[in-house]
Amino acid sequence: MCLHRVLPDAERSFLPENRALELTDAGLRELLAWVRKRGLDAICLNEVSGRLERPGKRRFVVFTFDDGYRDNLTHALPIFREFGVPFAVNITTGFISRSEPVWWYVIERVLAARQSAEFQACGEKWNFAWSVDVQGRDTMLQILARKIRAFGPAARNEFVQAMCAVADVDAKQVGEELILSWNEAKKLADDPLVTIGAHTVTHCQLSALTQEEVRRELAESRRVLETELGRSVNHLAYPFGGKSAAGPREYEIAKECGYGTAVTTCCANLFREHERHLCSLPRIGVGGGYPPVSRFRNMESGLIPAVENRLKRFP
Repeated sequence: MCLHRVLPDAERSFLPENRALELTDAGLRELLAWVRKRGLDAICLNEVSGRLERPGKRRFVVFTFDDGYRDNLTHALPIFREFGVPFAVNITTGFISRSEPVWWYVIERVLAARQSAEFQACGEKWNFAWSVDVQGRDTMLQILARKIRAFGPAARNEFVQAMCAVADVDAKQVGEELILSWNEAKKLADDPLVTIGAHTVTHCQLSALTQEEVRRELAESRRVLETELGRSVNHLAYPFGGKSAAGPREYEIAKECGYGTAVTTCCANLFREHERHLCSLPRIGVGGGYPPVSRFRNMESGLIPAVENRLKRFP
């Protein structure tokens, strides 16, 4: 399962695009209670390869969170402790070091502050305008996201910083508010229920980078996490993680970098055949854009994954 944030309803984003990343405290409790009622084994990432290699009759689920939000520590961890369920947090080292912007939330601040933005970046002059209602701002976030995801790290950061400048938004401050500090990450990593995974350095779409750039993203993020947290990091989550964001080249590089598993956001259940594809494991996304239990129930049944994959298993 792929999750991102857990927080009270009153603190969630006003934009549906970002709100879809956010599960409420009540929603997470409901989801964990349903998993317990279903009799699913909630296991940690380290157990996945063994379960796939020697499948038994009992079905299992793995909870993973991407990016490294502070609420994974303050809101998610206490709830997982209540249920005694393990989970993984895949950390983007550039976010936690404050060198890279959590740009989807940064852009949200810009859209909330203004109705237009004109600026120079990446050798071009950009001019955007949007309506002040939620739909208009959310549509603009989607438009900007498509542009930003196509950039490499340097161009992306130049574009985001230039847009922030016209709206007087501090991208680094947004990161300070939302993302774990290194001390907080250590607290999270020290909990026996938590497994730490890598989520690259810059959270760029890997398919847009060169082979060597991809290798640096995967190797350096692992090195930094192991150095800062003092423990082995054997798992990876690809940024964005869809078929257009990561493919066979990235899967092979992840293997070469020594990751035991690497997860995508391609929607599918796990089957025994995935034991041969440990660096391209699918995940089922659960967030705040729909009731979590009904969404998971349809996913876990295989109905939605079957439709989305045209009755073919992934990969």
